[in-house]
Amino acid sequence: RNSNLPYVSIQKLALSQAFKLSLSKHDSVRCQVALQTTKSRRTYGSVVGVYRHVFRNGSALQGSLGLGNLHHAELEFRTLLPYDCHLSMQGSVRHLFSDFTRGQLAVMTTRSVTVGRRIGPCSVQLRWNSTDPLAEKPDCLTTTVSYNQSAASFELQSGGPLVLKLAHPIHLAPSAVLEPKVSLSAESVRLTYALRYGLNEHTDVSLGVYVKLPGSVGCFLAMSYQHQDFSVPIELADSFSPPALLYAHLVPLAAAGLLHYCVTKPLSYLMSRERRANERRRQQADTVAKRTEAAMFVRLMGATYDNSVASEQARGGLIVVEAWYGVLVSQRQPGTVATGDAHDEESSIADVKVATQCLVKDSKLILSGDTKSALPGFHDPAPTERKSLRVRYEFRGQVHEVTVGDAEPLQAPRQSHLLR
Repeated sequence: RNSNLPYVSIQKLALSQAFKLSLSKHDSVRCQVALQTTKSRRTYGSVVGVYRHVFRNGSALQGSLGLGNLHHAELEFRTLLPYDCHLSMQGSVRHLFSDFTRGQLAVMTTRSVTVGRRIGPCSVQLRWNSTDPLAEKPDCLTTTVSYNQSAASFELQSGGPLVLKLAHPIHLAPSAVLEPKVSLSAESVRLTYALRYGLNEHTDVSLGVYVKLPGSVGCFLAMSYQHQDFSVPIELADSFSPPALLYAHLVPLAAAGLLHYCVTKPLSYLMSRERRANERRRQQADTVAKRTEAAMFVRLMGATYDNSVASEQARGGLIVVEAWYGVLVSQRQPGTVATGDAHDEESSIADVKVATQCLVKDSKLILSGDTKSALPGFHDPAPTERKSLRVRYEFRGQVHEVTVGDAEPLQAPRQSHLLR
């Protein structure tokens, strides 16, 4: 209070966690635990369990039981009707207060029936709600018209207090979405905007601010991980004030900075490194398997290779002296070839002399523009690298050499291949 900064005290702080568990194809359980503390140091807690069963025809029966600050039991049945309509019936019992010394027990019951129909992105819903006289609310019939698409959503509710809700998510980046929402009624105006950031395919983090006029100002932090949800709403003021609005923005920004530099970046780096390591191990295992398969083809080509060399020597034709396929050294003396052990698992070069000689027909070596790794006796020694094929061959007693890219065609012999 003695500093020059605006003073704001936290009016209300809450923490909730929810998780969902699938028991079977048709049954699921959801549990939510919530704790809340106020400025007056009063603490509340509640535990809510929900069981849901989906029938074969698409109908669903859901029951919930809540214990803690407000005991309640609720049962809901929802079924599908023809013409894209649905019907739901709901009943609940809530415990208000009890004084067993005086023999007093007060409960409130609520009944509601809802009928709705969806027409494309639009839906119309009629809801009849009936409560006990203790609630001091008359029975009412409300009509809700909503329009929901990925770009925006609109909802208008009439029959009771007139309510208008608007939402328009804005995609800032592939993994970041700004979600502004506005709710207007005859009694209040509520503005909420949050930044939802996807850490990975299983985890989302949301940081937001809410302002209610007349009412409260606060911020909230939320995280969703697989089937678990965590939420921390913080109410900074029970009425609108500029200092509360300032701190409502500073808290999410500070949390976002800490989350980005202390959690997101290290986690992303570790996950990226793990993915690269897994991909490298997978590629190495695949390379070893392909190398073994190519070696088997080469052994089977032994007789074909001997016949091809003998035939080409007899006519003074094309004889392959050396052939290397893979990541070749770019700078070397003319007439030299890459060196490397083709049997080394880490080698990025494969010796394809035998396989290349077996492709010679009538003193001609003709390869199409497809990848060379698909040729018999070849394999891919470096799946993520640019590869080339270098062939040194003799034709009519003269040494020739040519290097082509992996997807470049090759025709030999050629006068331009002659080494001088």
